[in-house]
Amino acid sequence: MAAVAATKANPSLRLGLFERQARVGKKLLATGNGRCNFTNTEAGLDNYYGRDKSLAQEALSAYGPKANLAFFQELGVYPRLESQGRVYPYSNQAAAVVDALRFAATANSVELLTDQEVTAIKPQKQGFIIHTPQGQATAKKIIMACGGQAAPDLGGSPQGYRLCQQLGHSIDPTAPALVQLKTENTLTKALKGIKFQGGAALCRGGETLAQRQGEILFTEYGLSGIAIMSISCALPGQDLENLTVNLDFCPDLSREEVAAVLSQRQKDLAYLTLENYLNGLVNKKIGQLLLKRALNRQLSFGVDQLTPVDIDQTAAVLKSLPLAVQGHNGWKNAQVTAGGVNLAEIEPTTMESKVCPGLYLAGEVLAIYGDCGGFNLEWAWSSSRLAAAAAVRALGAEKC
Repeated sequence: MAAVAATKANPSLRLGLFERQARVGKKLLATGNGRCNFTNTEAGLDNYYGRDKSLAQEALSAYGPKANLAFFQELGVYPRLESQGRVYPYSNQAAAVVDALRFAATANSVELLTDQEVTAIKPQKQGFIIHTPQGQATAKKIIMACGGQAAPDLGGSPQGYRLCQQLGHSIDPTAPALVQLKTENTLTKALKGIKFQGGAALCRGGETLAQRQGEILFTEYGLSGIAIMSISCALPGQDLENLTVNLDFCPDLSREEVAAVLSQRQKDLAYLTLENYLNGLVNKKIGQLLLKRALNRQLSFGVDQLTPVDIDQTAAVLKSLPLAVQGHNGWKNAQVTAGGVNLAEIEPTTMESKVCPGLYLAGEVLAIYGDCGGFNLEWAWSSSRLAAAAAVRALGAEKC
């Protein structure tokens, strides 16, 4: 995006894109389960995390979802708008986004220097010397848009942080984000492979750290799914002591409404046992295990024998089932990186480094990350376009 935006602004620029892998866009190809959820129409500062996340406001305002949708449509990517503001290419192929950017870059004479990992960047009087195993190159300006260290199998690497440190930047501690959560797993293992649409909240005692609705998947180790990946954004920096994920199996109903539904079911289904009491309300197996946990009774117990206390306890578990958090599923399974280059060292109106003039930074290498649902790619596009615009303006002022 940075390369295409720069050449569109000034086609006479000589621009090279250094890529340590054999081809560009490998990680982008895997996003959205191969469909590429490439932006979100509802993106705003509330969808992002980071110590100084207000830095993102300038980029998100200058190049927000509407501007980026128009940009991609000019490159031939027609949007498919789905629920909760998610946007995919109409073809449902991530390759469409990768190819659109790649074709636009090569059409505008951007040199794609693949299989060339940048090992060092040395400032000089009028720019920089870029070192790779293949040799050296010089540049007047550099845009560092190399991502973070999440998903190493797709190219994630801490190399960008090392390069920025060499150039004088400080790095906020990094941690996996948008990642599955490991929890106490007696129940999740028994429900392995079952998914449901519900609510999930990351909590410590009575405090809710993050809360989302969406798909939740039970796994051998704990929990996955969009709602879980989203609340994991609040995990970095948290002590695991007393940390729980609270699951809501009836997110559209209050606890009182659930209790009323259960009372009516007792009247209507008095001939059943607990084995089938919650059928049609939640997944049958989920319902059976929740009843065992809530009431500690055999499934052969008659529905007609339930007391008001039993019904209230069942409603409580359906609305908030706490599972102790024991960790996350690691860098390999994370979608993005929390932490990175300290945002206080970046000029928000240009994305230029305050400690190394001529260096611009964009995307995940910075200490800001977003919710699940297209928000991280929106930040990548917005920050890259702002950085590219500023770098091109600076080159014009230098009469390059």
